Amino acid sequence: HSARFVDEYRNIIKLQALEALSRYKAATPQMLQSLDVIPQNLPTSALIDWVSILHRVDGIKESASLREQAVNLLRSRIRFDGRIMRFTTGAEDNMWWFMVGGNTNANRLVSIALEFKLWPDDHARLIEGALARQEKGHWQQTTANALGALALRKFANVYETEAVTGTTQINLDNTQ
Repeated sequence: HSARFVDEYRNIIKLQALEALSRYKAATPQMLQSLDVIPQNLPTSALIDWVSILHRVDGIKESASLREQAVNLLRSRIRFDGRIMRFTTGAEDNMWWFMVGGNTNANRLVSIALEFKLWPDDHARLIEGALARQEKGHWQQTTANALGALALRKFANVYETEAVTGTTQINLDNTQ
């Protein structure tokens, strides 16, 4: 039983490392050989890593079908409770020892959705859903706050590129 957890955690750590390397084009398909990735068994944070790796690393065998499978699985885990984005994997995803949880996952999901142009019609809903996870104006983990700031900046760079112009006029009690 404990050997299975060690193997699962080893895969999660390797996926985290490979995802980081993939951002700098330093990951290779050969680095994936020691992994036994079963996407449906991955926590959401590792599934986000897997989706990112599949998008960034060239030369992975059957990458198109693996990418489609992983993206569809990730999308199937997203739920909205009113405005709040949640994941069907819920409490299973809160792994403080990996510095991940629902808030970090939500913010990373927004970032990869923008980076890889996943579900473009849902981008506004995703960013709103991630923001709605805040409590008293912030997310409850430092990593979530940092990743949230990056996701908001990325969102603004995609959707808020025009300078604000014009004049705003406020009237109070018939005076200006």
